[in-house]
Amino acid sequence: TFRANAADLFNAINEEHVAVDIGARFPLNDIVEAHRAAEARKVVGAIVIDV
Repeated sequence: TFRANAADLFNAINEEHVAVDIGARFPLNDIVEAHRAAEARKVVGAIVIDV
């Protein structure tokens, strides 16, 4: 199930078996700029929005 798979994934992340590549962080106020960066493929990895 989705819930079981998500739990397995989060456990693997917490145990550092899987690395999450954060390419950029943006505050919520810059959400438009974050979207532009994603569309322009300026970021490699995940884009995190801080709320």
